[in-house]
Amino acid sequence: MKLRYIIIALLLIFRFISTAQATIVENEDYIVLDHPVKQKNSAIVVVEFFSYGCPYAYKLEPAIQKWLAQKPKDVIFQRIPVKSKSKRSWLAYAKTYYALQQLSHKRAEKLTPLIFEAVHKHNQRLYDTDTFLAWASKHGVNQDSLAKALNSQAAINKRLQDGENLGAQYGVTGVPIIFVDGRYEVIYGRNTPIHNIAEIIDQLIDKARLERTAKRKYKR
Repeated sequence: MKLRYIIIALLLIFRFISTAQATIVENEDYIVLDHPVKQKNSAIVVVEFFSYGCPYAYKLEPAIQKWLAQKPKDVIFQRIPVKSKSKRSWLAYAKTYYALQQLSHKRAEKLTPLIFEAVHKHNQRLYDTDTFLAWASKHGVNQDSLAKALNSQAAINKRLQDGENLGAQYGVTGVPIIFVDGRYEVIYGRNTPIHNIAEIIDQLIDKARLERTAKRKYKR
């Protein structure tokens, strides 16, 4: 009988320790922004600044996909492709993403991990328009519609400028980088393995929900 209680106690202690270890820590797993970015949407938004040409964004993508598979329905995920002065291909990749989004947001998200694989694993030069059109056609995208979207310069340039302005508000200096609810920056690297990103994002979403609820109660 005593042995049974000891086992139960040990299990409870182990569960407590595991839960404590899983709790995110400020300045280790995330940073609170000094200047929060005002959110235009009432929903909680998770933003990733990235580029198809970035090898680190490629390494992060499996963790993003893992999180997207369980993303809460009331949370919005937004990707912002960035351009680079030193890497001309990044501008082409940014235009590529926005062109796909013009056709279908779901299609853009579905093709994103495949584009990363094509660029970084198979060394395909998808920054070249003809190469990308041919590649996209093989993956079910209407080539004429995509070419038309790529040539809609006014619409794409506006998206590029909007993305650049948003990046300036967040103080983005490198990619990939993830923000939650305009207030938290996700930290990952040496101390935070990439596969933990989904858990960190989820806990920051919960944190944002609680803070929003507290603010509403305080206003009453």
